[in-house]
Parts: sequence; structure tokens; C-alpha cells
Amino acid sequence: MYETKVQSKILAAQRIIDGFLEILMNNGEENGLKICQEKELVTYYKKMSSIIKSLERIEPPWEFRTVHPGIILALTNYRSAISELINYCTDKDEKHLEFMLNLMEQGYNLMEENEEHILKINPQDGKIREQTFKRCFIATAAYGDINAKEVVAFRNFRDEYLLMRNWGRIFVKIYYKTSPPLAKYFENHSKAANGVKKILNNLLKYINSQNKYY
Repeated sequence: MYETKVQSKILAAQRIIDGFLEILMNNGEENGLKICQEKELVTYYKKMSSIIKSLERIEPPWEFRTVHPGIILALTNYRSAISELINYCTDKDEKHLEFMLNLMEQGYNLMEENEEHILKINPQDGKIREQTFKRCFIATAAYGDINAKEVVAFRNFRDEYLLMRNWGRIFVKIYYKTSPPLAKYFENHSKAANGVKKILNNLLKYINSQNKYY
């Protein structure tokens, strides 16, 4: 699963960042930072580079194609921060420390913006615990309950069939752009919602005749 792969890479990167921050905290002096672990910093830089390269080789599903580059950019900022500290070890020019702090801040902000969506998964099966688009699904409005067995079946059909196919991903993307106003209308018009429910019941009957999604 895409989410599980990316989560493991983020956790590995976080261990590197934690080690890097520990070096910073343990080497503070009145006259600035005195770093004695240059070899360790080089190791961190190489490990972060390896993680970034691994992420660049992963092809994200359509719903993560905005988030994925953001994660890579965040880790690239962290890697550059490590590089600036290595440079400081070499020439003791404090401009490197200023650059390092700016890069750390940028990396933190980017990671905070992007990783929440990636990490909202169950590590046991790699499935997202809270789908971004759940509330837009017309079935939810028609059946009146996001956890109704019919709604669950349609979500499973989306995840296990539609999103596994190029045409299906295109369909879902278009659908989620156009469905919110329809879903809102059905929430406020019970007769229309009942009519849609009958149509969905027939559709679900056909879908489940091909494969069970309950």
C-alpha cells in the first residue's frame, strides 16, 4: 500500500531529524554552536538523501499527487539544514546557522501541512482511517449515515475497484468535484433522496453480483 510505504519513510526520516535536533541541543554554548559529530552529521545527510530518493521512485495514487511532492520538499529542507550545519563545522561561519534555522522552519511547516493526510491510516492494513472526501459522497446523503452498510459498500467499491483503474481514478476525481452540491440537495430533500436511494440500491445489487463489497 502506498500509505504504508510513505509512512515508513517518514518515520525513518523523523528518527534522523530527532538525532539531528539532539546534536543541536547538546552542543549549545554562549558563543554559538560547537559541533563535534561531523561524521554523524554526514551519515544523517546520506540517510536522508536515500529516503528522498526512495520517495521520488514511488508513484503516488491520484489523491496524493499534491501531498507527495510536499513531503519530499519538506525532507529536502531538513537535508539542506543538515548540510548547513556540516558547512558550519568546516568554516565556523555563522551564516550557515541562520540558513539552517530557516530551512528547519520551512521543513517543519511543509511537513505539518502535508503529512497529516498521509498518516491518517491504519498501519495494520494501510487504509486511511478518515477519508478526505467521505462527506461528499451522494450515498451518504441518500442513506443518511456515513457508516450505513450501503455507504461502506460504495466506499469499498471506490477503493478496491475504481481507484485501481486509470479511468476509475479520473471518474472519481470528476465525481468529487461535482458531487458536493448534489449531496447537499439530497440532505435537504428527503423525497429526492429516497428516489436516489432506489437507484443506488439497484446499482449496488449489480455491483455486488460481480463482487461483494460489504
